[in-house]
Amino acid sequence: MSAVDPVNYAIKVLTSVSFDKELFFKELSKARKKLLPYDLEKLHKWLVKFLESKPELNSQELDFSY
Repeated sequence: MSAVDPVNYAIKVLTSVSFDKELFFKELSKARKKLLPYDLEKLHKWLVKFLESKPELNSQELDFSY
């Protein structure tokens, strides 16, 4: 059995709930609590690119200071 990459799992979940802004931010918050700083950096890079195609999700609530 192979281990699941936590960043890829978070990306999969966030992509699947991106239709709902509230749910997206709830899942993002959960991911930020569980991921290590290195993984948070990778998630942040993905998130910046992802939000370019989803301006409806863009929010000032996004603070990735660690």
